[in-house]
Amino acid sequence: MKKVVVSLLAVFFFIIIAGTFFTRNVVFKLNYEDKLEKYAKDYNIDPTILAGVIYFENNFTDINDEYKKGEAVGPFNLKDTKVEQYAKEMGIKNFKKEDIEDIDINIKIGAWYISRHFKDNDYKGLAAAWIERNSSQDDKIKNYAKQYYGDKIKRNAQIYKIVHPELR
Repeated sequence: MKKVVVSLLAVFFFIIIAGTFFTRNVVFKLNYEDKLEKYAKDYNIDPTILAGVIYFENNFTDINDEYKKGEAVGPFNLKDTKVEQYAKEMGIKNFKKEDIEDIDINIKIGAWYISRHFKDNDYKGLAAAWIERNSSQDDKIKNYAKQYYGDKIKRNAQIYKIVHPELR
């Protein structure tokens, strides 16, 4: 009987450890941790919110890293439609639209944009603003984003707080 209990406990702990590893490294993996932390600090925003938005956009996988006119690129899926305006507001010198394929620039612009639109833990408001980062949208699209995307981004950020406590 004692051997059965010990074996069951061993299996239980193995499942917990394997599940944790799988969750951290496959389901909610984290790339660009240093850049997320740097720009979160620079723009006074929780890095788990940045991770939550990137996870919402592309799960940290299948990131298009090659600039093509009019296509979303990088972790934050930025398009060339408004980035020159953002770079100018941010004071980035000698910026070209193609620069959004650079991971560092992409995360910097995304973090800056989120910091300007995320207020009072309003994930729904962030979702509505986020949907407009590349082009203006009508109220119907923004309301849809508020209703469905805000909660997803919030949930993602909360999961990143738990699964990646080192992200601060």
